[in-house]
Amino acid sequence: MPRNGLGTNWRMQMQKARVLGTKYTSSLLPTNRMSEKLTNAMPEAYKNQVEIRVVANEMRNGTIGERLTDFCKKYNIAVPQHKFRYKMILVFLKPDEAEEDQDKTNDEALIFIYTVHEFVAGEETTPKSKWTVLGYLDSNRYITDGIKRQLIFQGIVLSYFLYAASAGYEMCHFWCAAPGNDNYLFNDPMLNKKLRPDQIRLLKWYSNILNSGKTRGIIKKWEGKSVDSKGMSLQDLLEKFYLDGGYWPKRIEKILEKEMKPEKLREELVKEISNDSDAFFVDLSKQDLIKDSTPVIPTMDMTRSKEDFLAVQVQSGLRYSTNRLLWYSTARTI
Repeated sequence: MPRNGLGTNWRMQMQKARVLGTKYTSSLLPTNRMSEKLTNAMPEAYKNQVEIRVVANEMRNGTIGERLTDFCKKYNIAVPQHKFRYKMILVFLKPDEAEEDQDKTNDEALIFIYTVHEFVAGEETTPKSKWTVLGYLDSNRYITDGIKRQLIFQGIVLSYFLYAASAGYEMCHFWCAAPGNDNYLFNDPMLNKKLRPDQIRLLKWYSNILNSGKTRGIIKKWEGKSVDSKGMSLQDLLEKFYLDGGYWPKRIEKILEKEMKPEKLREELVKEISNDSDAFFVDLSKQDLIKDSTPVIPTMDMTRSKEDFLAVQVQSGLRYSTNRLLWYSTARTI
């Protein structure tokens, strides 16, 4: 089983499960306010089936690209500084005991994975201290019912928006571009070749989710571009849009492959940020603020980063393209 970092109590639970012959399910993973709020916000029809767990939760210092660092030093521009809380969230589907035709031999399945970068709302005042980045949300094809799949997927996204707003966040940078075959969180060649949605379908799917969130009052507004960027200085653009886990750090490094002065970089950024892109800017509706008094969930070794998660999959032979492979891989992940 992949190594983990959840501490003595968690290890004792796992040892007890082995002795008693208990199945490895999400119930063995600890919960916190975030996981509980996400689970409780799921559509009513699926609350008895969906379990959500936060398996990474670390405060980190933002990283700045080498080209941008050199550029800022050359032109005496303050290098953007930021801290963020990195989280990885796993979504499990349990067998529905209420369904008469449910196969009782089915095990719990890991169906969705996503990461977020939360820029410490309430802990410091910076241009992006109330921003959060929702990274690409990856899934497998375990759920074959299209309507059920859509409702659960929608519930996952909107439940996170509700949680983020209750934690003091006001804006979410929602990334929706497929990452490429080698970077899917479910890195199974059979899934990558046959079952991934194309970009047009993905954008439409996400747009429908955001429209539903606006109708339900979870979202104030959303757009695929930021018109506000047109009146911003280069310093302000870098302070606000340079987000770990977002699109712009890599894009800025690419732009700076060419020699240019600050005004030219500003023009390039404004042009791209103010045009439609593969990311959404989502203004969250205000929610009652709730302080998280539960302990911070320690980070499992394999969920410390996307790269670690993919490396463990390869090392442990985890696969997701059939139900039996998925059940096995889910148990190994837990």
